[in-house]
Amino acid sequence: MDVDVLLYSLSEIISQQQTETPADSTPNSEAPTINPKDSGLSDDVPLYPGATDLISMQNVLMVNSTDSIDGIVNFYLERMPALEWTLQSNVVSDGRTVLMWEKQERMVTITIQNANNISRLVMSEISGN
Repeated sequence: MDVDVLLYSLSEIISQQQTETPADSTPNSEAPTINPKDSGLSDDVPLYPGATDLISMQNVLMVNSTDSIDGIVNFYLERMPALEWTLQSNVVSDGRTVLMWEKQERMVTITIQNANNISRLVMSEISGN
């Protein structure tokens, strides 16, 4: 398996910020503020319902939520296995949770941390092809 490492400065990511678009539906029946199709994620990688402030650059996505880290983690622990993803690691350290998922030749990493009552999700999807 090949591993690509991408490093971006926050200013590079913010300069690539995309416009938010409302979506028609979400898994939790909660109206999101970002259309999941605008996220750039594969169809089998769910965007957290209610996510805001989409910033996307290549295969890295950053969104915010007012929900707790635990609520967001539980969403992914329920949804990803239902979409045939296998949890490879679940690391909690210094108020940050990092979930790593694998499916065939693909990896998804979801990092969730809270600052000033806002949970930030940083998602990266890497294909081994």
